[in-house]
Amino acid sequence: MKKLITILITLVLVVILAGCGKTVPAGTKGRVKTRSGWASKTLKPGRHTCWGYDKMHQAQSTQHAYSEKMDILVGGKVNLTIEVQVRCSLNPNEKIQLDIFNDVLADSEMDDGLAIITNQAIYDTYLKMKVQSIPREIIGSKPDIKTVVANRAEIHSSVNRRFRKSA
Repeated sequence: MKKLITILITLVLVVILAGCGKTVPAGTKGRVKTRSGWASKTLKPGRHTCWGYDKMHQAQSTQHAYSEKMDILVGGKVNLTIEVQVRCSLNPNEKIQLDIFNDVLADSEMDDGLAIITNQAIYDTYLKMKVQSIPREIIGSKPDIKTVVANRAEIHSSVNRRFRKSA
């Protein structure tokens, strides 16, 4: 009887201590969602423990490039077609990373409790509207196409500056 109790206690301890280990791969940040809400910090790449009903969510943190084509009416007369290219990655600020897990819906959720937030979802939520509106605002305010062509370098730096300020 004593041997049976020892085996049962050992078995229970092994199950409790094992939990569900999840790996946060390189190029991602992780955050655990428990029954009572989100964990208070993001997780760096490595192996982390989840318990019982906990789910591991991951956000991709590698750099990705996106391009947007748009037509901008210049001076109320001429349509100018431009392509804006943006390279972005996950912001290193911990508070912003925590907000991303709250604000952005995971693209997929696996059966094992792992949910992934892709760079595309983060881009669509935070940057896409800015990428489309800032060039329109700056270029669309010019009186004619000649002014746009003559001040191309200034416009480029102005758009770049506004992107960095707003991101």
